[in-house]
This record gives sequence, C-alpha cells and structure tokens, in this order.
Amino acid sequence: MIVNHFKNSPLPSEYPPDHYGLTKHSVSMSELETTEDFLRSAFEFNLTTSNLGRCTVEHEKLAYEESIDSPKAKELACLLSHLVDSRKGGVLLSDQAWKAYRKTLSPKLRALPAYRPGSTRKPKLSNIVDFLKFSVAKSEEIRILSGLNAAFPEHEIQEDIDQDLIVPWTEAKNAAAKESKHQKKLQAALNGIRTSIETLFEKWLEGNAASEGFSPLSREAVESASAIPPPEGNHPLIHTWQNSRDEWLRVLASYTYQRYPRTGFVLHAFGETLCHMKASCSASRLVVNEVIATYRVNQKMVSHLTATEVPGIEADSDLDDYEGGDVIEAMISFG
Repeated sequence: MIVNHFKNSPLPSEYPPDHYGLTKHSVSMSELETTEDFLRSAFEFNLTTSNLGRCTVEHEKLAYEESIDSPKAKELACLLSHLVDSRKGGVLLSDQAWKAYRKTLSPKLRALPAYRPGSTRKPKLSNIVDFLKFSVAKSEEIRILSGLNAAFPEHEIQEDIDQDLIVPWTEAKNAAAKESKHQKKLQAALNGIRTSIETLFEKWLEGNAASEGFSPLSREAVESASAIPPPEGNHPLIHTWQNSRDEWLRVLASYTYQRYPRTGFVLHAFGETLCHMKASCSASRLVVNEVIATYRVNQKMVSHLTATEVPGIEADSDLDDYEGGDVIEAMISFG
C-alpha cells in the first residue's frame, strides 16, 4: 500500500502575522462617521488581492523541491493559514511584503513541478504525484491507446464512410436515376443540393482561414446550410421534403457527410441530424417503468452488501426494508 510509508508529522510552529509582514486592516465602528464611509472601506478591503494564490503556488514549488516536511514549507503553510482567514481577521499581505518575504524562502525563482501542465523539468519519481502521473498513469495510457489502436487501426478506417449515414442520399440518387415523369425535376433538385452545399463549404473554409477561432463567416456558413429550403417540383420525394423538415435535413446531412466526411463543417451544420440518423438505424423497443427500475443500481443495497463482505464497514441503517422499494422510486422518477 502507498500509505504504509507515511508518517504523522508533529505540530508545526506558529508564527505571528507580523513575521510575514501582514498588516492589520480594521476600523472600529466609532471611527466611522457615515454609512458611506463604512461601505467604501469594506469594498476597498475586499477588492484588495490577498496573495493567497501566489502563496499557494510557492508552497507547492517549495514542497516539491524540499519536501512538504521541510521547515520552510511549514513556515509558508502557516502564512497560508493566516491568509485563508484574512477577510475575517482583517489582515492584509501587500505585494511588497510578499515579495520581500518570498526572497527569504526562494532567492531564485522556482520552476513548476514536473506534473504541472507546461512544465519542462524532469520528473521526480520520489514525489507521489509525479510517480502516479509518469509511472502509473502514463504507462496505463500507453497500454490502453495501444490496445485501442490494435483493435481499430486508424490507417484502416481513415477513409471509411459510415454506410448508414449515406442511405438518404443514395436513395435519392437511385430515385433520380429511374425513368419517371418527374425524373428531371428530382435530378435538378439534387444538383441544387450539391451546388448549395459546396458553395457554403467554400465559405466555411474562407472563414477558417481568416480566423483561428470560430469566425462569424464560418458560423454563417453552417447556419445557412441547415436553412437551405426544399426544392420545388412534383416528384414524390420532393413532396416529402416539402412536408417534412426532418426528411429534408436528413438528405442534406447525408450528402454533406458523403462529400465532406472528415471536416468540422458537417458536424457543425448537421451534427444533431446525423446522430438521429445513426440512432434510428438500431432496433428499439418500449420498456415499462418496472423493467427500467431493474436497470438502476440500488446504492443502499450496494452499501449493505459491502458492509457484510468487508469488515469494518457499517451497513446503511436507511436500507429499504421492503422488496420492490426501488421499483416504486423509479416509477415516481419516471412519472
């Protein structure tokens, strides 16, 4: 066990506020002449930085380099205890006082610990956080990602297209290829979809090139894509699109996905529609509330079973005394 080598530390020495340069910032009520003076003084005090954050970071660096049990780390921890209650105690650590005191602890600027994001220093495996991050978590991350890549090789699926998501567009193309009275109208409608989506995609690229973030031009492109109106015509499919916005969005999303499957454009413009399309491809069924209740974990029962199996853990006294209590609770929850 990791904690087997831990040991309790004796109580640290206490240092008075003036040891750190803390100043008293309090005014007696008798000195306040007006309510306005009181409010102004309160606001000024509460808007003054306490340097608690700087002190916390410095304590972390100090403990990392010298150990949390070092005299300097303990002394700095005492300052932290003063700063935590500085608002209530009416004490203030000015920037000048903090800089002067920090020089006594750290004459040179200390680097961030290796486990901190952005740190360039070499890991210190005697530190528990470094050990967990770089020896335990890192190796586990590599193992999981390697297994995932072995099961689903990225180079093999890079060009794959989800066949479920291109069904609406494929069906529309097949219908346009059949000889019918209104075939040309449908073919013209599909060509219109191609032209509109491709124009908006170019607009999307232009917006991305002009800004590192999500530019107004890119936003306008994706909003315009989902707002494309259905075409005019007498073909049965066109009638369906005119009377069902969901079906119209499905065919727009299907073509956009087939044409630009690896871009953010399709997800920003039709992400929700694509999710509905994929979900609708799987079988579904109705489930009554009593059955849903059996899928839920009864935390009280888990506590009870844990208490009976693991010595030293007391059972929850609020455990349901009747069978089916979780079912009733689920029925209430699900209406």
